[in-house]
Amino acid sequence: TRLFCRRHNKQLLAWGIVFCVGAVVATGGLLFKKMSDGRQEELQTTIEELSKQNEELATVQAPSVQEEALPAEPIFALQNTPEKLQVSSGGSVLIAVIDDEFVAYKLNGMEVALPSMNIEPMEAAFALSTSGTQAVFVSKNAYIVQLGFTPPTKEIVEISETPRMVSIEDNVLALISPNGALEILSDGNKLKPATSTTGDFNVVIVDSRGEQIYAATDNWLYMWNVEDFPKNGSKLNCVVDPIFIGSSQQKIVVADQNGTLLVYAAHSPHSTSKLTTTIQLETTILQCALNRDATEFAYVSGEKAFVCNVETGESEEVTWMPNIPIGVAYSANSRLVLWTAEGEFYKSER
Repeated sequence: TRLFCRRHNKQLLAWGIVFCVGAVVATGGLLFKKMSDGRQEELQTTIEELSKQNEELATVQAPSVQEEALPAEPIFALQNTPEKLQVSSGGSVLIAVIDDEFVAYKLNGMEVALPSMNIEPMEAAFALSTSGTQAVFVSKNAYIVQLGFTPPTKEIVEISETPRMVSIEDNVLALISPNGALEILSDGNKLKPATSTTGDFNVVIVDSRGEQIYAATDNWLYMWNVEDFPKNGSKLNCVVDPIFIGSSQQKIVVADQNGTLLVYAAHSPHSTSKLTTTIQLETTILQCALNRDATEFAYVSGEKAFVCNVETGESEEVTWMPNIPIGVAYSANSRLVLWTAEGEFYKSER
């Protein structure tokens, strides 16, 4: 009996141990399953949050990174620094005084032949037509030169004194004399001069077709048809101290050095709808130009070049110019042309 009980107790103990081990294993399995389920839920929640964040990021537009423009290379450079320089308003031809001699070039670097002239370059006034096909050199005499011919042709016109300013288009020559009067020569014929009751003329241009004369005194703009000059002129209020007149078939633009632009309709300049635009400047305008359709006004101010919307006056600095500009013009396709005091020329890509 005692042996039976001992064996029976051993069996009970063994089954007890088996039961305990099974219970521990079962409990551990349940606990592990619960922990696994919790961990899985946490991972699922994290995945859902990350997916939501990715969706939100996908809707946010990445900031555009503008590539920094490389400095422009000069399209042409004079061999020596010019003492005086003029560029056609169409931006295609230049005339310079270098070593006390006149030289002329196209902006592609091709030299343009000039005739012999009995004139002192440093004392002369000179100008180019918009297209660069005509030039005038004026001191005591005026030489009207047709460029692009071999040899170039010239016509000599007698002038009493070196003018303050000169403009030429289509064989029409306009000059402001030292006493502030306006003189016109059309096809070599000297017309009667015009004087103003509002003061000396400061600036004059002939329009690109050689049909209209625009001249300005302080506060006043005068206009004539060439065939009527000096009769039948028109007079309009303009800026106080005009330094520039530009025109297109649609507009006439007058500017002063402080950034005030007056814009007139070319076909009805007396209209009260003329536009006054003011450019915000840090310093005065040194030199300026108007594009072909008179929508953009480019200027040099404070050793920088700017392009201005004629209607709004909003200006944008020209940042691709690597050197200090002193002059600006527009090419026939409205590309911007800039140049330096050393005679380096640059052109915008568009």
